[in-house]
Amino acid sequence: MAFIYQADCYCDLCGEQIKYDLEVAGKMPENPDDEHSYDSDEYPKCANDDDESDSPQHCGNHEHCFDAHTLPSGRKIGCLIGTNLTDAGIQYVKEVVDEGGELADFWRKEFNYIDFPKNVANLADFDEFLDEATGAVQEMWTDRGGFTMGKNELQSLNNLLTTFFNDKRS
Repeated sequence: MAFIYQADCYCDLCGEQIKYDLEVAGKMPENPDDEHSYDSDEYPKCANDDDESDSPQHCGNHEHCFDAHTLPSGRKIGCLIGTNLTDAGIQYVKEVVDEGGELADFWRKEFNYIDFPKNVANLADFDEFLDEATGAVQEMWTDRGGFTMGKNELQSLNNLLTTFFNDKRS
């Protein structure tokens, strides 16, 4: 379960910590179970992390999130709160993934139910493309000659496809 507090979303762990900190500071509402008796600016309210959103929701504690995700660069981001998106949210994620980058790579994996178009300009797609192309050529090679490609042939194919990929990117 996620929390809404002061116009931001928080994961379970961070939301519970905020509640604890407010309780210690004497700022807990009289009846925290009655969410109609206070405003989410004063004390965290429960939110359903299965609700659809127009964009990915990460914990509002950002790099200080108890369950932060570390990107390949070392940068930390708040954990992802749910992965259900509206149609507009799916379109937004597709656009970001198409632009590339480490957050785009992270979202591509997390939102794996989205049918992303293949774009060999993105490194994540290139690895998949290289595997598929190598497999297809190996299969064709085997079907035509009755033997498999050796290590040198596979390396030559890999070099050829990498050169092609780099030419397309520039």
